[in-house]
This record gives sequence, structure tokens and C-alpha cells, in this order.
Amino acid sequence: MSKILFGVAGEGLGHAARASITIKYLEKQGHIVKVITYHQGFWGLKDNFDVQKIFGLRFAHKNGDTTYPGTILENIKKTPEATKSFQEIKQLIKTFQPDIIFTDLEPFSSLMAHLYHIPLISIDNQHRITQGKVKYDKKWIIDYLINKTGVGTVAFGANAYVITSFFNFKITHPNSYIIPPILQNKILKAKTKKGKHILVYDTTTNTKNLLSIFKQSQEKFIIYGSNKNKTTKNCVFKKQSKGGFLKDLVSAKAIIATAGFTLITEALHLNKPYLALPVKKRVEQLINAYYLKNLGYGDYSEKLTLQDLNNFITNIPLYNQNLKKYNRSNNYQLYKLLDKLLDKLSV
Repeated sequence: MSKILFGVAGEGLGHAARASITIKYLEKQGHIVKVITYHQGFWGLKDNFDVQKIFGLRFAHKNGDTTYPGTILENIKKTPEATKSFQEIKQLIKTFQPDIIFTDLEPFSSLMAHLYHIPLISIDNQHRITQGKVKYDKKWIIDYLINKTGVGTVAFGANAYVITSFFNFKITHPNSYIIPPILQNKILKAKTKKGKHILVYDTTTNTKNLLSIFKQSQEKFIIYGSNKNKTTKNCVFKKQSKGGFLKDLVSAKAIIATAGFTLITEALHLNKPYLALPVKKRVEQLINAYYLKNLGYGDYSEKLTLQDLNNFITNIPLYNQNLKKYNRSNNYQLYKLLDKLLDKLSV
């Protein structure tokens, strides 16, 4: 069995959710896994795995959108913290002596793989834009190229790229593999039903703008993200709760949220139409939103209006019909591929 160092990006909950499923399987197969992560990744993984907290890159936002200058400036300010973390990870490599390194968009783990000549496996959905040919609105071309450079830098020269996707695209680079979305057992086992509320998940600064639009609708909205319990007209705010969120997700008539990969794929698996509100400049989200709309599973809006909302609600029956054709799967393809890659790369 192998000793594995697993680097997990800590910006957003999706990375930790995906990594937890992968790590559980690896440990079940007898591999020893040491995790390095930060922020949401640390809090999402620390209770169940052997985790070391490290420095991690964070996105800066302004008016709900990612800002490149702000992101660069904020991370430059933390150079001493990053340097210290780099030295700590080098020491970890020397003491743990991993046979293989995994990275879920975490740059230090990738860097260590090359520095110490250790096989590297990348597993995420972001590398669609470096290892394959995907479609997108050409008005996003500048952001696409910037993001492609950034993603390519994080896990350059990996021995294998495992790419999760809810749509098909052409692979253009060797040692790259497309697998279905990685889903938590609670999603795979959930019995979906159609309730009367629309579930909203929003962690941006646009909540007030969304609320003004929702109040003009006759629908009931259950809103997570602000971490408070409050009811205003037809909007019910709830504090973050894994059990509560899952219950409201499973029983929702539709979902409105940013275009993060994890929640979109959970919603599609549960047969929930999805109105995506992609964070500007986050090309991963823009691509998710683009395919979501073009496959007929929902719609997206870069700046939500009441008309956008009403159009989405009107088309929910059509989206429900299209979702019947969605190719649902379990995590079997992930597990089979992991076994194959570990057998190939293990010394």
C-alpha cells in the first residue's frame, strides 16, 4: 500500500467534499493519507482525517465579483505566512516520505511533487480548460485565458489528470481522464421529492439585491449563506446546517445559487432545475453555467433580474423533463480509475 500526501484547495466547500470521498476510499484500500489544506478545506476535513493546516491562496471579491488586483494584493501581503508554510510542508515530506502526491487544485502539493520527484495525480473539475476543449461564451475569452494559465500552473506536469464533469468534452492532452461527478453518499442515497420552495445558496455580497427581486415573486425561498435565522415576507433565512440544508435540497422544487460544480451536480443528480448565478471572472463557474443552460437543465444570469427569475420559474416543467435524461452515476468509475493509477504509479 502507498503513503499519499493529498493537497486540497480550501476556497469553497466543493474541494473538501470531493476529497473526503476520495480519501475515504483510499484509506479503505489500506493506503495511508496525510492531508494538507486551509480555510474551508481544513474545517471540512479536520474531524475525519489526518490534516495539517497550511497557507492557501484566497480570492478577493468586490460587489460579489472576483477581483484580480485585489486577489494578487491580498496574497502578496501574506508572503511571510506562505514562506513559513512552504518550509513546514518540506519538513512533512521528509518525515512522511509519500510515495504519491494528489492535488485538488492545491499548489504546494504540486510543487513538492516536482521538487522531490514524486508521482503526481491531479483530481478536480477545473482542468477541463487545460486538458480538453470546452465551449464557452466568447465574451469571456480574456478571463478564460487568465484562468487557464492559473489552473495550468497549479498542477503542471501531473502524471495523471482526473477530471470530473457533468457534460462531455474532447480531451486534448494525454494522461487525462473524464469521470462523472464525485457525489457524497448522502446524495446518492437521498430520495428526492418536489416541494413548494426554491432553495437559494448565496455567500456573495449580492444578498440584498437578490432579496429585493425575490420579494416581488409569489414563490417561497429558503436561503442559506448569511448564517442567520430570519423570515422576511416570502424569504426564510436559515443558518448553515448540513442536515437542514440536505433536507431543503432534497425537497426543493428548484435551486438558485452560484455556479459551483459540487452543488450543481448534486442538484442534477436529485432532478432539481438550477438557476446559476456565476461569479464573474470565475471561468469554472461560467463554463458550468453555460453547459447547464445549453443542456436544458436550467438557466443562468450574470446579473439576476425579475424577468430572469420569472422566465426560469415558467420553464421549470421543461427543465424537469430534460433532467429525466441526465446520466446519473455512482462513484464506481472514480474508484476503478484510482486503483488503476495507483497500481501504475506506485514504486
